Amino acid sequence: PPPVPPGGAEGPPASSTAAAAARAEAAALRRALSGRGGEAAAAWDESVAMLAFAAGVTEEVAAAWLAEAFGWSAWLKAGGQQGSWLEAKAAVPVPRALSKELLWLSEGPLGLATEEALRHFVGARPAVALERTSARYEAALQSAPERRKVGFPSLVRSSPLALELTWNCQGLCVARCATCWHVRGRSLR
Repeated sequence: PPPVPPGGAEGPPASSTAAAAARAEAAALRRALSGRGGEAAAAWDESVAMLAFAAGVTEEVAAAWLAEAFGWSAWLKAGGQQGSWLEAKAAVPVPRALSKELLWLSEGPLGLATEEALRHFVGARPAVALERTSARYEAALQSAPERRKVGFPSLVRSSPLALELTWNCQGLCVARCATCWHVRGRSLR
């Protein structure tokens, strides 16, 4: 798992074993990025620095969030094998696109203008908070039940899971339960 729990708490890993594991994961990720060329490593480093600055977290925390958001965490959890399907599926963030996402998060309908607000939101669900966030927001809003559309930005700020809900079967199941408001929306605050 990423060395940072949901919510974005900062600080060094609790034990020297955890610290060593975090360093090993970072080294494996660095090797994989190097295999994609210097531009990939540079894009990763720029994205890490940008996110760390915007959210007021360490670069280690920002790297863990990006690893989760762009598929590297799954690859690392599976053993970090070079040339694996999970490695091929993992993406390198594009700094310009990440900058646009961070700007949208702070200036868009969610209004996450403070480091604390951004840190809480991204830390809760990096995979939905850092990539295609505005598109996810629009899709979730369009599919949300009418009663959820009132105060939608507040709902998303308190429960980023709402950005994953882009379907509403309205009780007539079509086997899209993982993204369905009817099934998973009930758990939102």
